[in-house]
Amino acid sequence: MSIPDRLFNLGKAYANSAKERIEDALAERELDAATSRGRMDGESEADALLRRAQEKINASRARARGELDGTSVPEASVSPSVVPASTATTGRWTQDERAAFQTLGIAPTEDLSKVQATYQQLAGRADSRRFPDGSMEQQAAAQILERINNAYDMIRRKLDPTENRFGKLEL
Repeated sequence: MSIPDRLFNLGKAYANSAKERIEDALAERELDAATSRGRMDGESEADALLRRAQEKINASRARARGELDGTSVPEASVSPSVVPASTATTGRWTQDERAAFQTLGIAPTEDLSKVQATYQQLAGRADSRRFPDGSMEQQAAAQILERINNAYDMIRRKLDPTENRFGKLEL
């Protein structure tokens, strides 16, 4: 590849990343305005950050699906995937387990592989090492990661058949 081609590709990549940052900032402002400063009644700052992050993920997934299908999905029609407890499936899941599914932003009907993939994605995004040391973002990310880990452990104990047999062994 020639040097001009490399320079062109670098410039194009930089322009695309700048465009994505601008779109993310605009989407975050719209979300903040729509949710009245980003927090609901009785919701902690970490909960609000987690909810807003999940709403952003859902909105970008819906946009990507629309781009792949060739249709356009308006931003306002995208609903968060966090299912209210009253509409969640009842039966084999307790209220705490349904709340754990809501924390991960997936339906209680998902299998273990989907739960693991979602956990890895969320845990990677909430890794506190991505933020400056001692910052508020790092502290919020640590709180979010703790909630994600607790939710994943609860769901994994229920869905993974080997967890009950081998998860309690001490070496």
